[in-house]
Amino acid sequence: ASSMLKSLVSAKTDKNISGIILKINSPGGTVAMSQNIYNKILEVRNIKPVVAVFEDIGASGAYYIASAADRIVAQEGSLVGSIGVIFSFMDFHNLLANKLNINSVVIKSGKFKDIGSGTREMTDEEKTLMQEIINDSYEQFVIAIINGRINRTDNYNVEKTNLTEQTLRMFADGRIFTGRQAKKLGFIDQTGDMDTAKTMITSMMQQKYKNDLPASLV
Repeated sequence: ASSMLKSLVSAKTDKNISGIILKINSPGGTVAMSQNIYNKILEVRNIKPVVAVFEDIGASGAYYIASAADRIVAQEGSLVGSIGVIFSFMDFHNLLANKLNINSVVIKSGKFKDIGSGTREMTDEEKTLMQEIINDSYEQFVIAIINGRINRTDNYNVEKTNLTEQTLRMFADGRIFTGRQAKKLGFIDQTGDMDTAKTMITSMMQQKYKNDLPASLV
């Protein structure tokens, strides 16, 4: 993630780069880092065309950042989607207390300080708090896709599928799609590989720069 962010910062101001392909093969990552990359892609997209191409998998945080690109390409068999947010905790307090006769002693400054501890059962109040965090992060995810993908206003004459907010919210429940399914629903724009992405972005660069085309894409 850090490497991609640095590359985007560099490519944004490099006058010899006229278009950017993001090669993505990831099941996702943290919300904040996904947002960092997403925001940077949006900045670059205002200056140069950006195409994201998924290899085997482009899910969760990987789809989050790809939604900021002008277009998304994936193979028909790529795994795409998993739109959602998750926290998971291990609860092994019964094993410690009942099987191993080990008890945990915690001294804390506030009642939520050891939230998620595996040495005790989570309270209903803690579950409510965590659910509120999940819900807020999830809504940020959905809004990012709406802003980055549904509200696209470019005039590039290349393959483009339209995703509606109704479809997004209907299927943004953590499920994954094949690339072919994702295209049919509007979550990607074209099925194909890196060569497909190169052909697409070359056309986009020609349309944007016309006779003043810089040297290369990255």
